[in-house]
Amino acid sequence: MLSEQKLVREYLEAEGGTAPRSPYDAEEEVGVARRRLPPPPSPPPHRRLAAASSTMRQPLLATSRDHSLLQALVRSYQARGHLAARIDPLGVWFSGSSDSAAVGAERWRRLLPPDADLDTLYCLPETTFVGGGETDRLPLREIIARLELEELTDRSGGVEIVPTPSLLVIPGKKASVAAAWRCVCRQAAYCGPVGAEYQLTDSFEQRQWLRQQLEPPQNALLSAAVRRRALDKLIAAHAFENFLSANWGSVRRFGIEGCEVLVPALCQLMEGAAALGVDTFQLGMAHRGRLNVMANVCRAPLHKLFALFVSLPFADSGSGDIKYHLGTHQQFESASTGRPIRVALLANPSHLEAVCAVVMGRTRALQRLSDRDPGKVMSILVHGDAALAGQGVAYECAQLSRLPAYGVGGTVHVVLNNQAGFTAEPAASRSSRYCTDVFRVTGAPVLHVNADSPDAVVRCCRIAAAFRHKFARDIVVDVVSYRRHGHSEHDDPSVTQPHRYKMIREKAPVTEYYQEKLISEGLLSTEEAEAIWSKYDTLFKQEMSRAQRETSHRLQDWSDLPAPRQPPAEACAPLAFPVTGLRADVLQAVAEAVLTPPAGMQLHTQVLQMLSSRLSKLRQGVIDWPTAEMLAVATLLRQGFPVRFTGQDVETGTFSQRHWVLHDQRAEGQRRTPLREVPGARAQLELSNSPVCEYAALGFEVGFASANPRQLVVWEAQFGDFCNLAQPVIDQFLAAGEAKWGRSCGLVLMCPHGLEGEGPEHSSARVERFLQLCADDAQRAKELAKPGAFLQQLRDTNLQVVCCSSPANLFHALRRQVAMPLRKPLVLLTHKALLRHPDMLSSLYDIAEDTQFQRLLPERDCSKEQAALISKLLFCMGRVYYDLCEERKFQGLTDAIALARIEQLCPFPYDRVLAEVQRFPNATLYWVQQEHKNQGAWSYVRERLCSLLPDRELQFVGRPPASAPATGSSWKHHLEERTLLDQAMQLATEKAAE
Repeated sequence: MLSEQKLVREYLEAEGGTAPRSPYDAEEEVGVARRRLPPPPSPPPHRRLAAASSTMRQPLLATSRDHSLLQALVRSYQARGHLAARIDPLGVWFSGSSDSAAVGAERWRRLLPPDADLDTLYCLPETTFVGGGETDRLPLREIIARLELEELTDRSGGVEIVPTPSLLVIPGKKASVAAAWRCVCRQAAYCGPVGAEYQLTDSFEQRQWLRQQLEPPQNALLSAAVRRRALDKLIAAHAFENFLSANWGSVRRFGIEGCEVLVPALCQLMEGAAALGVDTFQLGMAHRGRLNVMANVCRAPLHKLFALFVSLPFADSGSGDIKYHLGTHQQFESASTGRPIRVALLANPSHLEAVCAVVMGRTRALQRLSDRDPGKVMSILVHGDAALAGQGVAYECAQLSRLPAYGVGGTVHVVLNNQAGFTAEPAASRSSRYCTDVFRVTGAPVLHVNADSPDAVVRCCRIAAAFRHKFARDIVVDVVSYRRHGHSEHDDPSVTQPHRYKMIREKAPVTEYYQEKLISEGLLSTEEAEAIWSKYDTLFKQEMSRAQRETSHRLQDWSDLPAPRQPPAEACAPLAFPVTGLRADVLQAVAEAVLTPPAGMQLHTQVLQMLSSRLSKLRQGVIDWPTAEMLAVATLLRQGFPVRFTGQDVETGTFSQRHWVLHDQRAEGQRRTPLREVPGARAQLELSNSPVCEYAALGFEVGFASANPRQLVVWEAQFGDFCNLAQPVIDQFLAAGEAKWGRSCGLVLMCPHGLEGEGPEHSSARVERFLQLCADDAQRAKELAKPGAFLQQLRDTNLQVVCCSSPANLFHALRRQVAMPLRKPLVLLTHKALLRHPDMLSSLYDIAEDTQFQRLLPERDCSKEQAALISKLLFCMGRVYYDLCEERKFQGLTDAIALARIEQLCPFPYDRVLAEVQRFPNATLYWVQQEHKNQGAWSYVRERLCSLLPDRELQFVGRPPASAPATGSSWKHHLEERTLLDQAMQLATEKAAE
């Protein structure tokens, strides 16, 4: 049988063929009549839509002025045709659109003179492709018809525009020809089931390419195979929801009813991308339709999916998550290429858009793997309309998409547009016309498409895949649909939307309509359609039988990673703590190479002095904080571990302490990064400032870090309390991701912390919040105080919280993050003014061979006799140690007070704390902190020390409880600091006086 394209071409080129007749021949059949134009001078007789046929008389040629008007007319359709597009399957959108009169019939009436002859022949502008490549001139009548998807017919001396009928009959021709012709008419314009927004795209080439895909009538034709596959997936989606409803009707599943077309849309999107070379897909979506996508797009094991509806225990550790939050990772053969493709649907919490940045980060990490072609990995994000418009992280992700350090070669965004947010109408959910208007900031093209037109949806998805492949830019497919049920299956939406849901109840599902359409066009028989339904019904029943034999759930079955990243539990216990020191000559050589100013560059005086000072200290065998940080990164690169270091002002450092990027003072834009030129480096450094958006930026790094365990990924906040805006990522992904979804992550989160008189907002990193998220049990203190229990602690906990007070410990903390056998997020509390403290130095030998991270830095070595004289043992962390040291020295209490720095708060160093307490048997124990009593680490430390040492009293020294993290008064800050130091030294002073 001839293809549809060939049949259409034969029909259009036929000599003396019978013209198609519109059924709208009578005035009363038109429905809603539209305003008439004044009659032209010589009204032409009624002709078929394709007015350029050889059966027509030769039309008049238009003047140059007419061509200018035509160009404006075409541009108006291209720019604003989406306002009149029939994109709402319920018909509510179009009827309520106040601007629809700005396009369509009213638009061209205003642009053209009243006496315009619609059969005048026009040369087509170069910016339109309605000619389909077959001709460069068309009558005005057909140009308007192809642009607007409406047929111009003559009525009693006037011209009227009427909608092109959905079932156009061509007398005397085969049904397949009529079907192909109808497909051209319905899909080849701006005002039909597709409304295209692309005028904000800042590239003329991209706009022209999109016009070339949207305007030619023949481009709307889909092959019979594609349409049959679309129906197959539609039936699969519909049958899946019916099966779940029949078996677990009382269980929430957040079904996809009303937008079943999402399943064939995603399948065709991936098939189109696979044909262009993509073999790895990273998907992110919220709960709506998630189970259906897992089953019919990602091809997750159905028996395990059905088993999730049954209450069974988990066979492995972890809390697990509800079924419509879980992820999956599957591999199967592409139907279009026959090659294997990998599909990961990333787990997502109830923060609907939170996963978007995580997907982008994971995609970029996979693209940057040395053995991967970046073009082979693609991200797809499925949004809900209300969440897309309402949640700010969507805007943040849009801003990230075109930044050099965050680009992923374009993301295809698919909007599952229910036209509702819980019970809220769009008018109450957003101020903009479309939920997709957030993408206007980057000029991403948007294709709004009617979900009840599966052919149009599939076509838009294939255009999206090709656009992303050609231009490496984002594109949006807005599938405008409805929600057949309420927010969940338990809700009755007619309570708040009675009119809308009366229409929905009376509306047949798109699956039935599309099936009947293909049968009527001869592409499918009734028996074949019934066989598809039977196939899925049998499959679901078989998988249900297998599910009933399941006895437990396994969290790893729903991991969105290709393989478990954690080593087996039995392999962890005997392993020793990683040694991260290196030979002194290697450290010296690396530092010399990085700290030596590049030849031929004129650097700023301050930068030159800084480099010279650090190099001088190094040659004396001493390193400061920035040098230790730089050496940690440089040595990891030499060992073949990639490093990604991003954050707010990380290139220079918030406190001008880093200066990893050097700028030539003689020429703007001339810059070098010595760390990218480390001698012998076997991996790459990705260094970049991040935008001022913590939510998406941190989510991106979470996704990046989870893709590859053999890398160091660091994100630094400008100030520690800036993490407040990324709290959903910290709570849902960093702290709970492993327990809920089995997803390990080695991200390092740097948070500058310390009360230094800068006010409430730039002081505290809110360490108490991180510690509260740590899943370690203080009641196990004595058990975990045994030697060698650290790795057991690390395996059991979910976060590491570290506050280094020496450059050497910073060096080891960064390097051990890669060297450890387990991957756990690291919250690293860093410093501000302390970075330039003269005592904030370490010996080069502290990071040399056979050295490692010190979880607790003890008081200096002393004899038993001297230890017995110690009356006060002060445990502390961070900056306050240096203040206590200075005050102790000033008051001459070095022999009476001992100071111990807890460098790692979680997992808590029980063994090291116990050893330190046993050194000073006569000392009273204190915890000293800068923070207020209801903040900081006091509550966390007190519980653990009291459990470890039930017979010893622990007292508190610090600021009194307060609601704000710090005072905004410099005078009050110094008073509080003075009071704290006096209190810390008070008892020892009294004993010394006696």
